[in-house]
Amino acid sequence: MTTVAAVRVADFEPVIEGMYLVAATAGPRGEPLLLASNNPPSHDKDGTRRPPHLRIYRLEGDAWKRHEIHQACEHPAFVQPLPGGRWLLARHVPRPGSADTAWIHGADGEPLGAFDAGIDIRQVQTTAGGSVWIGYGDEGIYRENRFSSEGVVTVDEAGREIFRFSSVWKDAPTIDACTAMNVVSDQETWLCYYSAFPIVRLSEGRVSCLWPHSPVQRSGAFALSGDRALFAGSHDRPGSLFLVKLGFLRRDEMEPVDPAGRPIPFTKAFARGPLLFLQTEGSLFRVDLAAL
Repeated sequence: MTTVAAVRVADFEPVIEGMYLVAATAGPRGEPLLLASNNPPSHDKDGTRRPPHLRIYRLEGDAWKRHEIHQACEHPAFVQPLPGGRWLLARHVPRPGSADTAWIHGADGEPLGAFDAGIDIRQVQTTAGGSVWIGYGDEGIYRENRFSSEGVVTVDEAGREIFRFSSVWKDAPTIDACTAMNVVSDQETWLCYYSAFPIVRLSEGRVSCLWPHSPVQRSGAFALSGDRALFAGSHDRPGSLFLVKLGFLRRDEMEPVDPAGRPIPFTKAFARGPLLFLQTEGSLFRVDLAAL
């Protein structure tokens, strides 16, 4: 099997300074982000545990810049940057007695507002212009919620609708669960989703390209460069990468390795543009598809 060398972005422990990692992701420019809490992350859906303090780390050049989040009264699972130094935090489902699943914090970390962003949130990525793309799981899609029943929506930072996936249903298969999303720019977003697993390119809110059936199914992330896509994992080979040439839809399996040539046992993945990030228990790695 062909190997592909990944760059080590960070070992988590030295960066988050004794805190607990809640989430790793990337912003619109592909900049890595870490969300950390002073309490262990809660995995219970009713949200009965909450961290009294959150901290966001963003990689800027070669240095990690720290951002404090104050009065974080909800336990988020997602973080994304917004224009003006603001931050979006979101959680999978609302806490009992509340409908809110998204919160905005200012550059100073203080809370600015909250809104109902849907139920069973699985993907969140913002654009440089401040649009918020959200993808949902099946538990949200098949419940009566104005956003999650769409499968994928775009909203602004006040929760106002910009795009609904139902507007392109005639051009693409319906979504049963959004498994992978790559927001490339303010104009371009790519999706791959259950159950048909099409590869869909959206440009300015319209389907500009569609491949009805991906050769890689149940991947959690995919990077893009030209006519190629690089998928992280599949239902049958969760620890492999798959290079797909979109014109032929043939997959070539690859093994990710660290700079020392050792296999990378990634458990999560996310992507922005040509950058595919692989997360292990203690580290974050990056593969640049444009350089392959």
